[in-house]
Amino acid sequence: MATLTHSATISLDGHIADKDGIFDWAEPDEEVHSFVNQLEGPVGTYLYGRLMDEAMAVWDTLQTHDQPPFIAEFARAFKDHVKVNFFKGASLKDPKHLFNAGLDAKTMRSIDFHQGDRVDATTLKEMVRAAVAHNASTKTRK
Repeated sequence: MATLTHSATISLDGHIADKDGIFDWAEPDEEVHSFVNQLEGPVGTYLYGRLMDEAMAVWDTLQTHDQPPFIAEFARAFKDHVKVNFFKGASLKDPKHLFNAGLDAKTMRSIDFHQGDRVDATTLKEMVRAAVAHNASTKTRK
């Protein structure tokens, strides 16, 4: 059975990026980064919203040969994880109530998994298929 771990890097007032959309205020030093590497080592899947996904995208393509070991370690581990996002989840029907009750964002929805939960793989696949179909149907035509 997998363990669900929730973590977030945010300012005390709940922000991820500063007023200019920059995230570098939260860049950890070597000691903190190494600690995070230890915590995230067993992580198998990341569930991100659009903005966090965009902020973390650098790790998928980062060249590690000239990076300090603690940076290279995180990049290698990050590349090995599955990332799942429902950027337009608020537009999807949810008859089996997989999404959490909150609708703080006008487009984003999330699914809460708790330790010991059984994942309804069929329903989750249906949600992914519905999201793909919705995204395809709403793309701006050029």
